[in-house]
Amino acid sequence: MRIGVLRGLRPRESQREFFSCFKKLEVRFLSNLEFTPWFLFDPIKLFGGKSDHRSWLKPADLEKHLRDVDVVNTFELMYFFSSQAACLAKKHKKLMTTTVWTSFPHPSWFIPPYSLNVRKTLKWTDLFLAKSNRAAENYLRFFKVPAGKIKVIYPGVDLKRFYPVEEKTWQGVRLLFSGQLVESKGLEDILAVFPKLCKRFPDLTLWICGQGVMEKKVKQASRQWPIKYLGKVSYLDMPEVYRLVDIFVMPSKDVYHWGVKFGEEFFSYALLESMASGLPIVASRCGGIKEEIGKENLLIEQESREELYKALTSLVAEPARRRELGEKNRRRAEKLFDLGKQARKTEEAILKAR
Repeated sequence: MRIGVLRGLRPRESQREFFSCFKKLEVRFLSNLEFTPWFLFDPIKLFGGKSDHRSWLKPADLEKHLRDVDVVNTFELMYFFSSQAACLAKKHKKLMTTTVWTSFPHPSWFIPPYSLNVRKTLKWTDLFLAKSNRAAENYLRFFKVPAGKIKVIYPGVDLKRFYPVEEKTWQGVRLLFSGQLVESKGLEDILAVFPKLCKRFPDLTLWICGQGVMEKKVKQASRQWPIKYLGKVSYLDMPEVYRLVDIFVMPSKDVYHWGVKFGEEFFSYALLESMASGLPIVASRCGGIKEEIGKENLLIEQESREELYKALTSLVAEPARRRELGEKNRRRAEKLFDLGKQARKTEEAILKAR
């Protein structure tokens, strides 16, 4: 049996890695496809945005690419390529599976034309692979998807590549932020409390990985404070970065537009990788973070710079606590987020649905 996996314009390497662990299903990862507008143009790009999963685009010749597969897998309900894949799966009587990360009632369900994509994908999906309990309960059950069509399987991380450093070889304490350089990741709050932390701990440094609209601000701050900006680091190089720092910090926050919630932290790869790398974590109570990292790490209220400062202060000042949390995080990753195990669970769920 063959499964066709569709992941939009810019698939993550971690997604390809996940499906490469399948043993019983032959995987065809549908990347490098040509995307064309549904209509005459893509409104996202027309109004200055960057073409991404939200774009009004569809893969050209998708029907041809799915012709000889038995199972179709896409992700999320609202994207144009998801509804396209669902309709083709229905037309050719193929098993339709949809991976879902969204963990709250996203407004796309009532905003056209995304709402039409949601309805079509919901209607023709045979199995929903929820990446968290929150995604299953807060999102899929919101649409009254029967429990029998939902399987909750956590994502996974390669524990052989992401692992703790055996012995620290540097002086001082290094904080790490990795992700999009945007306000919703809490980067503004990190930059705000870091100078105060530096005054208390002169041997403190902050490493930042990623790209985004706040890049200029990060570079400006790095000229004033001990900040090492690494830019975009490849997936293959990130394991070594994790092994060269002491604490991971990501105080994410919900995203609102016009008083309507449009985003939250679902299930972060960066947090998975940090746990596997044996790092203690300071993060916020945002979306699925608590479910992902558990109660052992330091959780703060969203946008509370006072709590962020206190949490980081406690970890910087207590190396024994850092080691203890790091060891617990590694064990948590081994128990819940082993890449091979999670991929095999997903494969078995698909085969059972077939």
